[in-house]
Amino acid sequence: MKILFVIAAAIMLAAPTFAISPYDLFFRSETDAMLMGGGDVPDEITGRPDLRHPTSLLHAERPMVRLDLCSQTPVELVREGEAVGRWRSDIATLSAVMPLQDGRWSAGLYATTIDDSVWYESGDQEWRLDLDEQRWGVGVAYQVDPTWRAGISCTSGELTGSAGGAALAEMLSLTPGDERWPGINSDSTNLTLGASGTSGPWQFGAQHNWSEPDATLSVRRDVYDYAAPMQLSGHGSETWVSYHQGRDRWWASWRESCSSGEGTIMLGVAGRGDTSADLHDRSVAIGWRHEADGQLTQLQIDRRDSSFATYDQGYAGVLPGLTSDIYTLRAGASSRINSLRIAHQRHLWRSISVAAAASAHYADVEADLHIRRVPGFATPPITNSEVALDGGRVKLWALTLGIIHEDERLRASLSGTAGIAETNEAFDSTIEGGDGDGGGGSLKVRPLFTAALEWTF
Repeated sequence: MKILFVIAAAIMLAAPTFAISPYDLFFRSETDAMLMGGGDVPDEITGRPDLRHPTSLLHAERPMVRLDLCSQTPVELVREGEAVGRWRSDIATLSAVMPLQDGRWSAGLYATTIDDSVWYESGDQEWRLDLDEQRWGVGVAYQVDPTWRAGISCTSGELTGSAGGAALAEMLSLTPGDERWPGINSDSTNLTLGASGTSGPWQFGAQHNWSEPDATLSVRRDVYDYAAPMQLSGHGSETWVSYHQGRDRWWASWRESCSSGEGTIMLGVAGRGDTSADLHDRSVAIGWRHEADGQLTQLQIDRRDSSFATYDQGYAGVLPGLTSDIYTLRAGASSRINSLRIAHQRHLWRSISVAAAASAHYADVEADLHIRRVPGFATPPITNSEVALDGGRVKLWALTLGIIHEDERLRASLSGTAGIAETNEAFDSTIEGGDGDGGGGSLKVRPLFTAALEWTF
């Protein structure tokens, strides 16, 4: 189970600028997106106003308020019919868009809260990880002329997280009675500038963002409190293009983000080591949409590559490596996911529509964790923990069903997604005990539910 904890910890550090839940690597966990198979299609193409793409705010013809809810259990470890580990995530987002000045200007804002909980408990093995994040932002878009749009948005966020459990205390040589477990406190600000245009049947756009996440990692050993403030710098770009022909649209998009930083492990005002982190995320997608007579069909193929790596080294006393221990931690995780999605939505009766979507995903996963201690001069290193997942593969098939009510003022939608996952031997052997936790198990994928309410005035 240690390797799952490494992946969870990697996502915890990546949270200020990247995905949080493992489901976020496969799906955009919002109702409209899930009804179309969970693909992350640029909002300029779907016609949905969203602050993630500020130029899309001009799609709102009237003032609107929207509430999005999501509940998911992306990972559950089952042993002999009982759950011994689970990852649970709950997300709530409130957003509003206001057209201004005869539709040439449009402003938007949003606020999101995300709660994640990861736990594992079997025998003397106990792990837990808790994350709490809040995000908020504002944006504005301007219709420069009939063919060009410009937009800007600014978002901020705060994240707090903590890890604990007897197994973690043993792995890091912590005192089980300590109240201060390894944790993270982070805040980030993200600025996005975008532009989009049209030329005949072509539509295109691009945007770039800059982020400056600050993170502080903390841990207590014996009576000492250690803190590692980190200054990260991140940036990302996204481009898209689409072509209209009658009621058909073909489109393609590319997105890439990266973030890196380093810090010093502090004991009071004294330096006690160094820490660094690097994160990278890239996705490409192509798709086709057809809209006619109250029906919408969409096909999408996409690939997403994500990676994380950290290296940390610290010591507790004076003359490190001679009279005091040196601790070294190296951890990383990466995934390469190929996805195929198909969705269909059609009008059923009066204001009711139904939707169905299917998706297939193939992922290559790698992760590693190495914790070593050098006790002193002329003493060989002691490995506290060492585990690696090499050549892990996951196949995921998902089916989404949804229902939509839409009238002049209100749009309400609900979706439910169920999936089946298949893993290879390398993945199973690591999860089931190859990391030395003693005991087998199997990964289960639990349903994902989303709901949305949208009011226009």
